[in-house]
Amino acid sequence: MKNKKIVLLIAIIALVSFISACNNEKEVFAQQDDIEFEDDHVEAEQEFNGEIRTHFIDVGQGDAILVKAIEGDDRHKMLIDAGTRSAGSQVVEYLKDLDIEKIHLAVGTHAHADHIGGLIEVFETFDVKKVIDPGVEHTTITFADYLTAIYEEEIEFIVGRAGMSVGLAEGLDFEIIHPAEPLTDNLNDESIVGQLRYNDVGFLFTGDLEAAGEEEVLTRMDDLENQILKVGHHGSATSTNQDFLAAVNPEVAVIQSGIDNSYGHPADEVIDRLAGAEVDIYRNDYQGDVVISTDGVDYWIEDNPYQPDQKEEKMTDKISINTADYEKLQEITGVGPAIAENIIDYRQTRSGFNSIEEIKNISGIGEVRFKNMKDEIKI
Repeated sequence: MKNKKIVLLIAIIALVSFISACNNEKEVFAQQDDIEFEDDHVEAEQEFNGEIRTHFIDVGQGDAILVKAIEGDDRHKMLIDAGTRSAGSQVVEYLKDLDIEKIHLAVGTHAHADHIGGLIEVFETFDVKKVIDPGVEHTTITFADYLTAIYEEEIEFIVGRAGMSVGLAEGLDFEIIHPAEPLTDNLNDESIVGQLRYNDVGFLFTGDLEAAGEEEVLTRMDDLENQILKVGHHGSATSTNQDFLAAVNPEVAVIQSGIDNSYGHPADEVIDRLAGAEVDIYRNDYQGDVVISTDGVDYWIEDNPYQPDQKEEKMTDKISINTADYEKLQEITGVGPAIAENIIDYRQTRSGFNSIEEIKNISGIGEVRFKNMKDEIKI
């Protein structure tokens, strides 16, 4: 533990020194306004006209978003957050299933563990070229390990600020619109917020931005309209205020929250606000992974939108892994007598499960089995 604390202290001192240097050298940011990649990808000779798929990966209570072009030459791939540390292996497997070997841009929206924790394993597994981060320190071991992984894997670290633009393909840019500069000690409100616009279709990625951050963005931005909104802070009542929602004017909203999470995300008032604005709602806790494809003219989603009246029915059907008896547990997909016994032993020795993801600690339950059962269980 002592060594961990030393690593944490060194990492924070290094980050503070780096940020201070950047803040004292205004030209650093000027040079980074247009961020170029210098690697072995094939340069496009004309503007991108293929198809983009944006994967809102179900990592439980956390964010993980992959933006990937599926046609043309070797286009850039962007990963925004990767959930908690325990979700890291899940994100790695998800990317491997898509035959991804290189991540050109990773965005750590802010220092909370449910956003950057999983990036540690991603950094250690894939060839990651650049990381954009708001440059606001946090006093946790996860944050220290995140910085250590960036350093050890020799990944270029860029402090993200409003006005920067990252080219993902010819004519296709990820534009950072927040923060202009750190204003508060609220990590959520310092989240990297960016938009990706492909011809007629736009995505707005908001991290955990809350009310103060939304208001600050509104004072600077005249054009926030995007068809697809990644809802801020997992649908918390502190985010997606009416003025911000009206300015974005989305047609689709994606909420990344975990099943039966202890925070109560998403808040009923946010769901009501989105429904009242006639926005189609998609939720990881109900639909699993959400994939939105676009050709720059239209966009399409395979799943049907979430309906607010689904909530009561869905919750009633689930089996509680904290209270179900031996026989009831075996009604869960993939649970036989041995695993049912292991579940009961586990919850008795640890005073129950704190999240459904914790069931993966049970012998015999891996990622595949968990994916098959997660829609059937609650805590």
